Order: sequence, then structure tokens, then C-alpha cells
Amino acid sequence: MTAPITLSRIAVTARSCCHARAVNLSRIAAVLIRLSLPIALAVTAPRAHASESELEEAPPPASAEEIAGQLERPFEPTPERTPLFPALRDALRDLPPFFRDATASVRLRSRYLHRRRFDDTRAETWAGGGSAHVQSGWLADTASVELGYFTSQRLEGDPDRDGALYLEPGQHGFGVLGVANLKLRTGPWTLVAYRQELDLPYVNGNDSRMVPNTFEAVTLRREGDDADWIASQIWRIKPRDEDEFVSIPALAGEEANRPLSLVGLNWTPTADTQVGAFGYYSRDVGVASYVEAGWLRELPRGVTTRLEGQATSVRTVSDALLAGGDRFTTWQLGLRGSVSWKGWLAQLAATHTNDGGPIQSRFGSSPSYLDRMQHGFSRAGENALGLALVWSFEESGAPGLSLRWDVTQGWGGEDDSGMPSDRLESDLTLDYKPLAGRWRGLWLRLRGAVLYDDEADPTQNEVRLEIQYDLELL
Repeated sequence: MTAPITLSRIAVTARSCCHARAVNLSRIAAVLIRLSLPIALAVTAPRAHASESELEEAPPPASAEEIAGQLERPFEPTPERTPLFPALRDALRDLPPFFRDATASVRLRSRYLHRRRFDDTRAETWAGGGSAHVQSGWLADTASVELGYFTSQRLEGDPDRDGALYLEPGQHGFGVLGVANLKLRTGPWTLVAYRQELDLPYVNGNDSRMVPNTFEAVTLRREGDDADWIASQIWRIKPRDEDEFVSIPALAGEEANRPLSLVGLNWTPTADTQVGAFGYYSRDVGVASYVEAGWLRELPRGVTTRLEGQATSVRTVSDALLAGGDRFTTWQLGLRGSVSWKGWLAQLAATHTNDGGPIQSRFGSSPSYLDRMQHGFSRAGENALGLALVWSFEESGAPGLSLRWDVTQGWGGEDDSGMPSDRLESDLTLDYKPLAGRWRGLWLRLRGAVLYDDEADPTQNEVRLEIQYDLELL
């Protein structure tokens, strides 16, 4: 039986529809206490110096104006650079543009994850590493070369506690030349060939661990005044916890080597309206489409609102994509409203996944509004309702400091055995990332999550500590 979405489900103590079983208030209080304690300790300690896809490259948006659609992200302008060695930049000024305009950067990372699963097994890893990028200037204003090397090395990690995805299976460190490409451009057109990073719905870096996914592909992009589009032919992917590239079908469980074709369009008819559409096709995996729309409106007294909608449809052709070897057709709908005022942001989102099958995301993070730290709320037949609150402390005299709380209730989704279960997840994210001043380039993040399942006795808990420092060398 499918339960209707009612106002009672907006509350954290929403009642489970499938089993008419209330979520105990003491359990919710325990979630908040257990998550709030480490956050409070971090805030008071001496200072040492949207969905998951929205949190990979930056802290959560502090206002509705800062929210970008999934298909806007590939066309966002490059952030302003402040070289660490301006004298070296000046020394190159008389050279040809290919050398004069070259850039070099280093990203240092150290991340820790501890997860206790429902079956009481553990995943725990502490890793260190990062990446180094070099990109030339443009030769004859037409050609440029980019290289990027990534590494993740074990600092602590018992092989018996594998599964954090920071390292290769067995808790082994690795390094890989994940980016190596040639760029060609003319007018608004840019072509990128060979190893590269992509940032598209379902096909992206999924950069929530140590090393992102990267792809071997040919990508053509066009930027216009009010419409941008991108097309790509992808042959291989380097998963985020591996140092080798594998074919797209191989990652989906098929022994084939045919490419994945992708095309996307982002249209902004007005400054406050955005519409995007995306689709991909693989003879060995399936056919999928994704559409989104967003509308921004400014209200009196500094209040800003944004209304967004999204839809995904999937038809598989691979017998390996689902346990049991069954092909399926499914879809998901999502709606989200955001309102912000003076550094405060509140979001309410709802999603529904068709009972034909789950929405899987094997080649990157999901664009779903309710994709959370531990659960994506995208199982077959699953309904979900989520609330997110963001506090930015810039106006309180702490620029770069923000806190986000997510609570999401899902019901009707089928577990791996085909039985429905209801799930409740609560996440807290504390970020410190100053955009100016002495500590520009630093990013400190502390995250905690608790996931309840009404068919499981223990909870599934997760804690992450992340430290990152970006150095613009040239």
C-alpha cells in the first residue's frame, strides 16, 4: 500500500506508513544529541587554523541565490586565482602565451571515516594524499594541455575494516594520472580529448572521498548567452577507489567495451529561470534521461526563494544491473523549495521513485534532492520527505563557518530481499572554508550521520573528518 504524503510526515517523528509504526521520540532525541555533541566540541575547540552532490566541491549554499542546477555546474566560471608565487608569474610574462598563462596547483587532503553498519561490522580508514594539476596556456589561442595526478595513501586502516572507499580494496594506497587531455577551442566551442573530469548528473567525480572518478572521453562543449550544451562519448572510467580505468559496461557488470554517449542542454531564458535536460545511451547498460527546472524570486525584506523540480527515467538493457539479473524500467520525480534570509537557508524536498526498480548511480553521485550521506532514498517504490537547515555565521563575525542539518524520512522502499522498510536519516555537516584572508584555501569539515531502518535492530552510524588545503602555485 502506498501512503500519501501528509503534513505529519514533515515532522521528524513522522509515522511509518507501511507498518504503522511510530518513530520513537527518544530515538530522535538520541540522534540529535549524538550528532550535536561532536559538532559543539568542534565549535568550542581552539581554532587550529543540498544533496550530497552539492556538498562535494564546496560548503552548502548559504542562500537561495547560490543554489545551482546540476546542468549549470559544468558552465560555471573559473574562480579567481591568487598565485602563491606572483614573482614567478611575473617572470613568465615575456614568454609565449602557452607558457606565460600556464597554471599549477596542489590540493592536499587528509580524511577519516568510521562507519558502523546495520550488521554491526565496521568500516574505518584514515588516509592522506591529494592531487597536483598543471594546465598550459593557449597555443595560438586554440590548443591547451592539462595534466592531473591523484594519490591516496593509508595512514591508518585495518584490512578487516575495509569499505570506506578512500583506498583500494584491502586498504592499499594508490596513485594515478587521472587527468591527461588536449583542449581545442574556437569561438564558443571547446573540445576536450582523453582523460578528464566531468561534472554532470549521474556522470561525475563523486568527490566525497579522497580521489574523484575521472573519465577517458571526448567532450564537446558550447557556451552561449542564454543556452549552453555539452556532448560526450565516454569509453572508460577510473572509479574513485581504484588506480585503473575500466570500460563503462564493465563497471556495470557487463563484459563489453562500447562507449556511453551523453548530451545535455542548459537554458537560462531569464536571469531567474533555468531549465536543463540530459540524456545518455549505452547499448550495454541502458537509456536514461534527466530534466530539471529552477525558478528564483526575490521578496521584500531580503527574503529570497527558489523552487526546483527534477525527473529521471531509466530503462536498462543489462542483465547484470540488478540482483537477480532482471531488466527494468523506472523513474523518479523530485520537488524542492528553498527560502533564505540573512545567512539562513531552509529547504523542503520530496521525491518518489517508481516501483519498477531503483535509481542507481554507478558513474557518479546522484542529483536527487534527497541523496544523503548513507542512503539515497531511491529504492524501488520509495517515497521520501526531507528538511534541510543551513546557518552561515558570516554576519556573526565568523566568515567561512557554516552548519547544515538534514533530516529525511523514507517509506515504502524495498530492501535487498524485496521487502519494504522505512528509513530515517539525520545528518549534520560543519564547514569552515574562508574565502579570503590568511587561511584562504583551507577547508575543514566534520560530518556525522545516523540511519534508522524499521527492519533492523541497530542503527547505522557514520562520522567523517576532512581536511583540505588548496595551493595555487602559479
